[in-house]
Amino acid sequence: MPSPASPRPSRILAATAAAGMLLTAVGCSNSTTASAPPSASATASPSRSAATSASPSPTPTKPATPLAVGATWQWEAPSDKVSGSATVVGYQQDVAHDAPSPEKTFGAESHGYVWAALEVKVCSDASSAKTITVSNYPWKLAYDDGSLVKPSDTGYGQFPQPEFPSGDEDLAASRCIAGKIVFPVPGAKKPARAVYAPSGLKTPTEWNLQ
Repeated sequence: MPSPASPRPSRILAATAAAGMLLTAVGCSNSTTASAPPSASATASPSRSAATSASPSPTPTKPATPLAVGATWQWEAPSDKVSGSATVVGYQQDVAHDAPSPEKTFGAESHGYVWAALEVKVCSDASSAKTITVSNYPWKLAYDDGSLVKPSDTGYGQFPQPEFPSGDEDLAASRCIAGKIVFPVPGAKKPARAVYAPSGLKTPTEWNLQ
């Protein structure tokens, strides 16, 4: 969940929330607008810079079922007088054919993996009283076997453009940041859901990819 901007930590990947922020989901509407890869049945665990923003303790509600691709999830943090939205715009698998493959990047454990791109958009509402900070860290791909894939912490110029920020970016009121997040994924199967799990959101928001 985007958070009021604070001094930037070293390179991380995500939209995060400030400490003590009261977060409340307010519904959804339609909108058009390389870490080492995991095994097929395990969660990816890339090495990352340690710093992340402090997270709130309250837990907002979320849609009861996965949203459709193109649907927008609205959120607000009343105590910090900020609100905004997150949208999964689309998903493409087997992209960036001219980039080094995940296997060349990470070794034999990623044999059979390909690059995939999740296109997302995060906005801050016009009524937000503070700048918020976003990055790609909270976004993951979930599979029916329970495995999760995190965004690649290795990037190449051949990756689909525009890229969603892999490090903290400040987002002012009435502004949006959109782009594609690249993941190393098993080429033989497709993820079931896109998962948005910023710090402090106990139950992630999900979009159905199948």
